[in-house]
Amino acid sequence: MATPKNNILVPYDFSDDSANALKVAYKIANRQTYDIILLHVIEIPRYRYVEPEFSESYALQLRDMAMHELATLPEIGKENHISTKLLVKVGYPSRVILNFIKREKIGLVIMGSRDIHNPGKLIEGSTTEKIVRYAKCPILTVTSKTGPNNLKDIVLASDLATAMPSVIAI
Repeated sequence: MATPKNNILVPYDFSDDSANALKVAYKIANRQTYDIILLHVIEIPRYRYVEPEFSESYALQLRDMAMHELATLPEIGKENHISTKLLVKVGYPSRVILNFIKREKIGLVIMGSRDIHNPGKLIEGSTTEKIVRYAKCPILTVTSKTGPNNLKDIVLASDLATAMPSVIAI
């Protein structure tokens, strides 16, 4: 099994929760030797009556706009001593994020618990729920109310199947 890299992936959808996830990521990266990868996924609806050229040109336009918006986030300039890579991809968000985690051997994902398209629900049925369910690395979900300085308790869900007896005793 490949060793996870010291990268924190922050899937970013411009919601308040994802903005806060980025702040938490910088706080953690500042304490450890982590680099941050900020990933925005553009989901373009595919309709039968839309010409492929239109979709591709529209995707490029959205990609440029998203990259510009990511580059102007205040956290990017503030924490410039932490290496931050900005990426914009096109596809189904959960699928793109899960493939990216696997391909890049991401060590930690920090993401908002509610996405911008699903603000009323906690995590059920959302991109976050799919990432939590299927990713093979630790996932930290935060809300817009979780301040980077007030992280006190973290819940670790485990079936303890591969845990050593001494870990279970603790």
